[in-house]
Order: sequence, then structure tokens, then C-alpha cells
Amino acid sequence: DFIISTWYNYHNLSEDLKQYYGDIIINLLTTALKSENKICSAPESSVKLMYLKTALQYIDAHICNSTLGVDGLAKHLGIKKRYLHEIFQSHGTSVGSVIRKKRLECCYETLSDKAMDCLSLTEIAYRWGFFSYTHFSRIFKDEYGKSPKQVRLENAKKKVHKLLWKLEEEYL
Repeated sequence: DFIISTWYNYHNLSEDLKQYYGDIIINLLTTALKSENKICSAPESSVKLMYLKTALQYIDAHICNSTLGVDGLAKHLGIKKRYLHEIFQSHGTSVGSVIRKKRLECCYETLSDKAMDCLSLTEIAYRWGFFSYTHFSRIFKDEYGKSPKQVRLENAKKKVHKLLWKLEEEYL
């Protein structure tokens, strides 16, 4: 009934609802076919790839939300948390790892942006969804081999060297 009702009312739905209902219908069909053992269970099935792509887009769009996690992501996709974990595991990673890595990348970019020098290291960590500066600093160093403070200092030194180079070129 849901699928038929959606079909007849499709033209009246907003783009967001079309996407949302489409995802639900795909999930319903996938679940039905899985229960009948008529769907490919290979890790690279088009359904899993579609969910992975949608999940990654959602993560990118909501990366600064500190509550971003498995629960909300699974709910957004209309799938069970276990299936979401399975999708990421089939690509050799986890939801948490992808979110953490993306947040660290955003922090690194912010630390490297001279327009963001006015932000403290703690503000940068909170801005990108980390709850604790200590935790952020530790995993940042694990990922990049240097602390957030070292990255900021290195970028400041590079800026000073560029400025000195420009001044030398102009006046010498």
C-alpha cells in the first residue's frame, strides 16, 4: 500500500520527501528480496554502494554536528545500525573512523587557514564536533604525527617566511 500510495502521489511530494520515500522503498524492496534470498549479498552490490554514497554525503553535510553518529545516520538512511556497520565494514572501515578522520581533516584545514587564526585550538576542536580538546589533541597527533599547536606554529612560520620573501623581493 505504501509503495502504491507513494507512486500515485509522487508528483505532489517535495524533493526531500521524494528522496526520503525513495530510500524507504529501496530499503523495503531490499529487505523483502533478502528474506527471499534473491538479492546479491556481495559487498559491492549497488544497494550497498548507494547507501555508502548517501551516508558519506550525509557525513560531509553534518560533520560539524557533535551528535553525528551511527544512530542518526542509520535513521536518516532508513536502515538498521547493524546493516550500516556491515556496509562500512565491507569497505574496510567503520562509521566512527570515517567521521573521526573527516573531522580531523576539517580541523587540519582550519588550523592551516590564516583567516581562522583568531580561533583557539579548543574552539576549532568544538567547531568540528569534538567534545574534549584533550581527546582531539591526542587523536590529531596520532593521525598527523604532530599536535594541533605544532601545525598552527608551522603554518605561522610559513606565513612569516612568505612575508619576508615578499619584502626582500620588493626592497632588494
